[in-house]
Amino acid sequence: MDVKTSAQLLQRHLIHHEKAKAQVKLIERQIKRQYRLAVRTVLKGHKGQSLHYMGIMTVLQSVRHFYQRYSHRSWLNVQMLARIIMQTMDPCRMLPPLEIPEDNFQCESGQSEKYQHALVVAHCNFSRAS
Repeated sequence: MDVKTSAQLLQRHLIHHEKAKAQVKLIERQIKRQYRLAVRTVLKGHKGQSLHYMGIMTVLQSVRHFYQRYSHRSWLNVQMLARIIMQTMDPCRMLPPLEIPEDNFQCESGQSEKYQHALVVAHCNFSRAS
């Protein structure tokens, strides 16, 4: 792969990485909003509406998880392409080590499962109370 092609690909991966990070921030704001709505509706006694907000929150968390993984993967691609470009331009140069982002995806997927479980329990309790 020549340097020009690698640079264009690098630019594309950087754009994807930045867009994914922006989406994560936007989704996190939506999650906070859904949480506030769920708490507010529970305090007003509207359990069904609160369950609806919790369901939306769970979906948003899953989508956020996807975008975070995509962002991490695109960042690794950026680093790999940068290394290829550096190697092509100067074969004798020492390459910097890869910066691998910390993965806490197991924790987050566990958190989504906890929310799903809480949603099911709340729904069952609401069904019994009705």
